[in-house]
Amino acid sequence: MTPRLLTERRNSAYKNNSLEQDHRGLKGRIRCMRGFKSFASAERFCRGYNELRNHLRLRSRHNQHVSADRRRAAAALVILQSA
Repeated sequence: MTPRLLTERRNSAYKNNSLEQDHRGLKGRIRCMRGFKSFASAERFCRGYNELRNHLRLRSRHNQHVSADRRRAAAALVILQSA
């Protein structure tokens, strides 16, 4: 039998969820700057933040399937960006 004093029970479903906690860095960055000084700097920061967030996001499976439509859209985006 485990003593109750040594065990910890987490009732919140969000304490272990890294996607729920990923906004902490954004809030810390905005607070120290007291907001962004220009729209361009806010846009640049948010673009980089979203790219990093998508790169680090958790997937339900390791080898998650990417649909053909999504691959075609990604290829089209590369072509448009290079033009």
